[in-house]
Amino acid sequence: MIKRSFNSYHYVLTILDDFSSHAWSFNLKKKSDTINHAWQFIAYAKNQHNASIGTWRFDGRTEFINDAFKNMLRDNGILSETSVPYQHQQNGRAECLNCTIMDKAQSMRFRACLTDTMWEFSWDHAIHMYNCTPIRRLKWQTPFEALRNEKPDVSHLHVFGCGAYVFLPEDVRANKLSPKSETMVYLGQPAGYKGFCFYRITNGRIFIGATAVFNETYFPRCPDGKQRPFTELGDAPPTENRYPDDPIDLSKDNEFGDHPPFPMENDDHPPSSPPSEPEVPDVPDRDTEHPSQTQGNPPVPPPQWRDDTRRRGTRQRTVKSHPDSVYGNRTPVDLQKDDLRRRAGNQLGSSRAPPKQPTRNPIPGSSRAPPPPHQTTTDANDNTGEDPVDTSGQVRLNRLVREGGVEFLAFLLNKAVPTASDQPVFYKDIARLPS
Repeated sequence: MIKRSFNSYHYVLTILDDFSSHAWSFNLKKKSDTINHAWQFIAYAKNQHNASIGTWRFDGRTEFINDAFKNMLRDNGILSETSVPYQHQQNGRAECLNCTIMDKAQSMRFRACLTDTMWEFSWDHAIHMYNCTPIRRLKWQTPFEALRNEKPDVSHLHVFGCGAYVFLPEDVRANKLSPKSETMVYLGQPAGYKGFCFYRITNGRIFIGATAVFNETYFPRCPDGKQRPFTELGDAPPTENRYPDDPIDLSKDNEFGDHPPFPMENDDHPPSSPPSEPEVPDVPDRDTEHPSQTQGNPPVPPPQWRDDTRRRGTRQRTVKSHPDSVYGNRTPVDLQKDDLRRRAGNQLGSSRAPPKQPTRNPIPGSSRAPPPPHQTTTDANDNTGEDPVDTSGQVRLNRLVREGGVEFLAFLLNKAVPTASDQPVFYKDIARLPS
């Protein structure tokens, strides 16, 4: 490890049984302690499991490639197998075990917001959890069951790093007025104890206790006692075929449930290719003539799968056609520009502006709109299809209703405000008003 642990450990020795996939770990302060733990493990296998080690496979590190370790293996009749340097796949199961335990230990430590020095407790807890987890190689049995022929008891397991209210014996309390329990951090199961291992926050020491109340939603070392947020990564397959060009394995129909990956037109159509779609002609620009201006609004075909090898956007710009709209086939922005040009006196398509006609402002309080000027203006180059401006009041009213805008709002307000003759007028002498 890069950093020394809480108890000044710097290395870890992991041993994996190839038959039962059971794992053991030993914390080391120096690499030279490897041979001592190897002697202890050989004696443990003989006394506890009545088994002898036949072959010991390890990598080519200096703690294994030395005369003392080789003589120890020869004295016990154990064959040694050394993997080739930089060929870790020759000792694949042991290397995979180290990666698995490291991922589990780091994940638990990060979730509990513990420091780097607590890696030894998270590593030991990860080894304990690995031995109690079913694996596929053993037909979903646990390594503990494969080694001891009995199922493991998991009633003692709790969330690593959670808070616990630990009972303090009378000898541990400072005085009779001290509390009988204290909040600590759960660090797993200590080896050789019938109890739990805790980290005491008040003095920064390890405490072994047997009676505690666990709160698995509270983490004392995290800010505000809450875990760090994380994102759930699901393993469920997608419910639809996002890439229709990829071949689909019909042997796994149950992955999509009752819904097929794409719509089926008939039974004779091959399922591996989506239905073809007719080619869409290029849409002309807005200023050019569009077929929808002379014909009705064609029905929009339903969306279908596109048999295109290119996986890129095929969206095209379209011009909406609404024959029944007051705007016709042009956008309101273009019509507003034309209206502004007409008001300014510029005809469409001409560069010379006629003289402005005087406009009459509406009289306040009048219920009638100002009469239109006695002039009819016709735009020769106007291709919008609108009616020319006429002096008739009905034609002007129709134009206001069709175009809307500020003039139409002023016309409605003039119609809504009553005349001055309809309302009585009262006068008061402000000099005689009560103070």
